[in-house]
Amino acid sequence: MKVMNPGLVRWALRIDWVWRLLALLSGARPVPPSDQDASGPTKILVLELHLIGDAVILLPFLYALRRRYPHAHITLVAGAWCQPVLAATGAADRVIDFTAPWVKGQGIWKSLTSAVGLVRTLRAERWDMGIDMRGDIRNILVLFYARCRQRIGYDFTGGASLLTKVVPDDGVLASFIAHHERLAASLDAFDGEPFVPRLALSAAESAAASEIEHFVGFHFGASLPLRRLPVNEAVALLSDCAGAHEGRLLVFSAPDIEAYVAEVLRELEPPVRARIELWRGDLRGFIVTISRATLLYTMDSGPAHLAAATGRKTVVLFGPNRSAFAAPRGANVRCVELVTPLPCQPCDQRRCVHPTVSQACLRGLLPQARAAAQSLSP
Repeated sequence: MKVMNPGLVRWALRIDWVWRLLALLSGARPVPPSDQDASGPTKILVLELHLIGDAVILLPFLYALRRRYPHAHITLVAGAWCQPVLAATGAADRVIDFTAPWVKGQGIWKSLTSAVGLVRTLRAERWDMGIDMRGDIRNILVLFYARCRQRIGYDFTGGASLLTKVVPDDGVLASFIAHHERLAASLDAFDGEPFVPRLALSAAESAAASEIEHFVGFHFGASLPLRRLPVNEAVALLSDCAGAHEGRLLVFSAPDIEAYVAEVLRELEPPVRARIELWRGDLRGFIVTISRATLLYTMDSGPAHLAAATGRKTVVLFGPNRSAFAAPRGANVRCVELVTPLPCQPCDQRRCVHPTVSQACLRGLLPQARAAAQSLSP
């Protein structure tokens, strides 16, 4: 099983009869073997429409898929943020940018027209295989209407009748990467070695990075506000690190957390504030910059996965989610969270449902964060 929005799952399963009827009326059925199956598919479509961290953990699956089908042309449909992540990896032959309306809200009309536009674009080509990474009925419908000859994925939200191959699941909650491994195994593309994402810099990027002075970095942003560290906790962490580290202290900012970062800086004592440097830039610039970090503190977010994939020493602070499901993989990663989960964890991450303390799951983690950083020291 995968941690998903429980409301979405209940709603989707309730109307699964619609997809069974659609499959029946359209004549959808498993694809019989053909001569082409012996040599494998020539055109593969992969859907991963979620956020930066999802793009990072997808990399080992794409590498495994290429090893399994070395002559296939692999097209990935993903958010625009995926292009900078995949740069210099060669993991996909083509990336089609698509911001899914169920990932980033766009309004009803724009959502409808963008989804229809994507299907039209995909239908103009012939796809031997389509793969949905998430078990999301919305993705499965895209594969179905794109007329992929084989449609492979999980059916966590229903839609098994629209797939030609349903990836088996044991019903036990597991990490996202573990689900990728299981999907790869269903394609005979998993060799048993755990998937560990890896990112590399181009030669020009490596040269540029060599000019950056080493630093301890902090990224407090996350796609959902409830994953961001409460301001007073961020202040305590920065103050503690200012006393523990003599070198540069770099705080990463972005448009969606500009106001949050400004509030954190206002609350710092002047001597600590004087130590802090702010960084602003694009996603690829962030990847290049963190390659020079001696230590990074991040939230349960895309930057945590980017840091882990570049091999940086990373301390990841978990709150609404639990690390068992979404922890970045890497020898230099330490995850910090409440030792005893709260009854409300994991939550839907839209609003805090703790009865007395807002974001209680992200409070009091400083001692663990300090110990985690020390365990990463040489």
